[in-house]
Amino acid sequence: MFAALAQLERDIIIERTKAGLASARARGKVFGAPKGISKKNQQKSILCAEYFKEGKLTVKEICELVDISRATYYKYIKYRGLKGKLRPYSKKDD
Repeated sequence: MFAALAQLERDIIIERTKAGLASARARGKVFGAPKGISKKNQQKSILCAEYFKEGKLTVKEICELVDISRATYYKYIKYRGLKGKLRPYSKKDD
Protein backbone atom coordinates (compact mmCIF):
# COMPACT_ATOMS: atom_id res chain seq x y z
CA MET A 1 0.00 0.00 0.00
CA PHE A 2 2.79 2.41 0.93
CA ALA A 3 4.63 1.56 -2.28
CA ALA A 4 1.58 2.50 -4.33
CA LEU A 5 1.29 5.85 -2.51
CA ALA A 6 5.00 6.52 -2.96
CA GLN A 7 4.75 5.80 -6.68
CA LEU A 8 1.72 8.11 -7.00
CA GLU A 9 3.60 10.89 -5.22
CA ARG A 10 6.62 10.34 -7.46
CA ASP A 11 4.45 10.59 -10.58
CA ILE A 12 2.93 13.83 -9.31
CA ILE A 13 6.39 15.31 -8.66
CA ILE A 14 7.54 14.34 -12.17
CA GLU A 15 4.41 15.87 -13.71
CA ARG A 16 4.89 19.15 -11.80
CA THR A 17 8.56 19.31 -12.73
CA LYS A 18 7.80 18.86 -16.43
CA ALA A 19 5.08 21.51 -16.24
CA GLY A 20 7.48 23.91 -14.53
CA LEU A 21 10.18 23.36 -17.16
CA ALA A 22 7.68 23.87 -19.99
CA SER A 23 6.46 27.07 -18.34
CA ALA A 24 10.03 28.38 -17.97
CA ARG A 25 10.78 27.60 -21.63
CA ALA A 26 7.61 29.43 -22.67
CA ARG A 27 8.88 32.49 -20.75
CA GLY A 28 12.15 32.30 -22.69
CA LYS A 29 14.42 30.66 -20.14
CA VAL A 30 17.41 28.86 -21.71
CA PHE A 31 18.74 25.82 -19.84
CA GLY A 32 22.25 24.42 -19.85
CA ALA A 33 25.74 25.84 -19.94
CA PRO A 34 26.40 28.92 -22.05
CA LYS A 35 27.79 28.28 -25.53
CA GLY A 36 31.23 29.41 -26.61
CA ILE A 37 34.27 30.47 -24.64
CA SER A 38 34.53 32.95 -21.78
CA LYS A 39 36.19 36.30 -22.41
CA LYS A 40 39.02 35.21 -20.12
CA ASN A 41 39.88 32.25 -22.37
CA GLN A 42 39.53 34.06 -25.72
CA GLN A 43 43.26 34.88 -25.72
CA LYS A 44 44.23 31.26 -25.10
CA SER A 45 42.05 30.14 -28.01
CA ILE A 46 43.71 32.73 -30.28
CA LEU A 47 47.16 31.46 -29.24
CA CYS A 48 46.13 27.86 -29.92
CA ALA A 49 44.88 28.80 -33.37
CA GLU A 50 48.10 30.66 -34.20
CA TYR A 51 50.33 27.79 -33.05
CA PHE A 52 48.12 25.35 -34.96
CA LYS A 53 48.39 27.39 -38.18
CA GLU A 54 52.19 27.59 -37.85
CA GLY A 55 52.34 23.79 -37.71
CA LYS A 56 55.73 23.71 -35.99
CA LEU A 57 54.59 22.44 -32.56
CA THR A 58 52.89 19.21 -31.60
CA VAL A 59 49.53 19.16 -29.85
CA LYS A 60 51.23 18.18 -26.61
CA GLU A 61 53.70 21.07 -26.85
CA ILE A 62 50.93 23.58 -27.56
CA CYS A 63 48.90 22.31 -24.61
CA GLU A 64 51.90 22.63 -22.27
CA LEU A 65 52.79 26.07 -23.62
CA VAL A 66 49.26 27.47 -23.25
CA ASP A 67 48.63 25.44 -20.05
CA ILE A 68 45.45 23.68 -21.16
CA SER A 69 44.31 20.08 -21.56
CA ARG A 70 44.18 18.28 -24.88
CA ALA A 71 40.35 18.31 -24.82
CA THR A 72 40.34 22.08 -24.28
CA TYR A 73 42.81 22.49 -27.14
CA TYR A 74 40.46 20.69 -29.53
CA LYS A 75 37.52 22.73 -28.21
CA TYR A 76 39.41 25.95 -29.00
CA ILE A 77 40.40 24.70 -32.47
CA LYS A 78 36.79 23.81 -33.20
CA TYR A 79 35.62 27.20 -31.86
CA ARG A 80 38.06 28.99 -34.18
CA GLY A 81 36.73 27.05 -37.20
CA LEU A 82 39.88 25.03 -37.82
CA LYS A 83 38.50 21.57 -37.00
CA GLY A 84 38.37 20.45 -40.64
CA LYS A 85 42.04 21.32 -41.06
CA LEU A 86 43.37 19.02 -38.34
CA ARG A 87 46.49 17.13 -39.27
CA PRO A 88 46.43 13.32 -39.25
CA TYR A 89 47.64 11.67 -36.07
CA SER A 90 51.16 10.29 -35.94
CA LYS A 91 53.14 8.70 -33.11
CA LYS A 92 55.58 11.61 -32.91
CA ASP A 93 52.75 14.02 -31.89
CA ASP A 94 52.69 12.51 -28.42
